[in-house]
Amino acid sequence: MTSAMSRAGLLTLALLLAGCDDDGPTAVAPSPAQQAPDLDTLCAERVASTTESAAIEAQERVDGIAGRLAEREAELTRLEAEMRNDDKRAKASAAERSRLQDEIKGLKGTLSQAEKTRDDARAELVATLKQLDAQIEAAAQAREDAEHQRARAQRGEWSAFVSDAKTRICDRGTRKRHARCHEAVEGALAGPMRGRFEACTASEQAVPELRRLEKGDELPEFAERIADDRAFTTKGWAVVFCDPALPETE
Repeated sequence: MTSAMSRAGLLTLALLLAGCDDDGPTAVAPSPAQQAPDLDTLCAERVASTTESAAIEAQERVDGIAGRLAEREAELTRLEAEMRNDDKRAKASAAERSRLQDEIKGLKGTLSQAEKTRDDARAELVATLKQLDAQIEAAAQAREDAEHQRARAQRGEWSAFVSDAKTRICDRGTRKRHARCHEAVEGALAGPMRGRFEACTASEQAVPELRRLEKGDELPEFAERIADDRAFTTKGWAVVFCDPALPETE
C-alpha cells in the first residue's frame, strides 16, 4: 500500500492543473491530444492522494492516543507498586490512582474509535486505488486503440497514394509493361519517401501530392523528385511533401 500511496502523492501537482473537483472532471476543455479517459484518471489520482492523506492522518492520531495510553498505564503501574509497599503512600495516592484509571478507560475508548476511523480510511484508500488502477488501464487501452486506428488510417492513405501513382505514371503500354511499371513505382516510393509521407499524415498536415513537372519547371518547395526508371511509361514526377518544420513543437 505504501508504494501505491507514493504513486498517488507524486502526481498531486499535475492533478491540481487537470481541472478536477471532488465529483470528477470539470468543464475545463482538454487539449486536442488529451483523451477523456486520461482526465478521468487524473481526477481519480487526485482523489487517491486526498484519501491517502486522510488515512495517514488517521494513523497518526491512533499512534498519538496509543502513546498517551502507554504512558498513563506505566504511571499507574508505578503508582500501584508504591502503594503496595507504603500504606501512607497508598492513602495519599488513592485519588491519583482513581484519576489515572478513569483517564486510561477514556483513552481506550478514544483509541478504539480512532482505530475504526483509521481502518475505514484505509479501506476507502484501497478501493480508490483499485479504481485508479482500472482507470489507468482503460486510459492506456484507449491510447493504444487510437494509435492502432491512426496506423490503419496511415496505411490506407499510403496505399491509395501508391495506387494513384501507379495509375498516373503507368498510363500507357501493354499489360506486361504495366506490371513492370507498377513494380518500379513501388520500389521508387519505398523507404524514405514513405517515411516522409507518414510524417505528414501523422502530424495531420495535408496529404503529400504527386505532381508531374514539365521540362524546365522548378522543383516546388518541400518536394522530392521520383528518380526516373526505364520501366516508367511517363517521366518527370515529384512528390510535394508538407513543411517538415510543422507543426511546431508544443
